Amino acid sequence: MNTTKKQMNRRSFIQLTALAGGGVMIGLYSEPLALAQQRGGPPAPVNPNNYITVHPDNTFTLMNRNPETGQGMRNALPMIIAEEFDVDWKQVKVEQGDLDAARYGAGQIEGGSTATPTQYTPMRQVGAAARMMMVSTAAKQWNVPESELTTGSGMVKHTKTNKSATYASLADAALKMPPMTVADIKLKDMKDFKILGTRQVGVDVASIITGKPSFSIDVNPPGMLFAVYQKCPTFGGKVMNANVEEVKKAPGVKHVFVIEPLAPPASPAEDQRDDDGDSSNSNVT
Repeated sequence: MNTTKKQMNRRSFIQLTALAGGGVMIGLYSEPLALAQQRGGPPAPVNPNNYITVHPDNTFTLMNRNPETGQGMRNALPMIIAEEFDVDWKQVKVEQGDLDAARYGAGQIEGGSTATPTQYTPMRQVGAAARMMMVSTAAKQWNVPESELTTGSGMVKHTKTNKSATYASLADAALKMPPMTVADIKLKDMKDFKILGTRQVGVDVASIITGKPSFSIDVNPPGMLFAVYQKCPTFGGKVMNANVEEVKKAPGVKHVFVIEPLAPPASPAEDQRDDDGDSSNSNVT
């Protein structure tokens, strides 16, 4: 545990708590672009090989980078990718990504309803970059301008020559393209959305109603112990006495101990002010 104390003004504290409360593989280092810009660094390259797998039958596995605990992330984030990638939702399977900062960047968290707003633009960029890679590959193979090509349902089409190609047939060549920067990527016009804004059945609904997924309550490894926590009914209260040794004698009891409360953080000097002119009272331990 890091016990270093940092002085924070109220504005910084609010920003921090708002954030707390990222076949043929086609990733984005998915730290929100705004954070990279705040640090003054260049936009991260977008190379969508950590989120999209193109299968030979022209179906697609899309990775969900954030935890799913009932808030719908396994639908929401892959839908954003699929929209910009320009594939049909019926062509998509969703896979849960592991915790992997090297692959998915920072922010693989659950809490505070932040996953969709922080990942909306990065996931759009992932899908759009993959789509543009397919278009560029087809344009080179057919020797036609990219501007004459359209996409839809996982295919690239050239109306003038009546040529078309599935993403699956283009994926091997598209994978060899260099990563794009954010500045290179052209997102869809929202009026052209086909998936976002529509009702879709949750990808986990069928398995949930048939009892297939395992939840934390189902985990029971060998030697597992179960804890019972008795909380003080009075806020700020603490244990005066406890019959620890007597409780230990009860059948099945392995350990009994008292958890002492943490000491409250030290308050800053009375005359310390934040940049809003208010007294700062937000030490974080």
